[in-house]
Amino acid sequence: MSVRPIRADEFTDWHRLFSAYAGLFRDGVSEDHAALVWGWITRGEHQLHALVVTDDSDRPVGLAHVRWIARPLAGEMGLYLEDLVVDPAVRAQGLGRELLDGVAEFARAGGASTVRWITAPDNTRARALYAQVAEEAPYIIYDRFVEVGN
Repeated sequence: MSVRPIRADEFTDWHRLFSAYAGLFRDGVSEDHAALVWGWITRGEHQLHALVVTDDSDRPVGLAHVRWIARPLAGEMGLYLEDLVVDPAVRAQGLGRELLDGVAEFARAGGASTVRWITAPDNTRARALYAQVAEEAPYIIYDRFVEVGN
């Protein structure tokens, strides 16, 4: 197992993992959506990065999307963990923890003092892992949707 940035030639593996993750919340992702996000990653847009955990043959079997965030009150940089998924065929083998540890190392190497993420209250399996590696924050999250103009 190792954690590393995704390579430009790994779109198929990335798409498989990203679609599996999106399938947990909706009907997956369209080809246009996947192309848009892949472009953000490969062109370095929006400070979005994709890290993968690999199997013994160096094939990505888990994915984390992360982005840098400024933390004004702390006067520090942080890393926000947007998405985290491990291929269902290889779960319960420590890959999620390995991926979270790799995300923490990526944050440390980039000068971030904190990795922050959210999860659903009923995501009990993931929350059991998260409780082993992080502290639960006392925040309530709001989304205000706005109409995007052209």
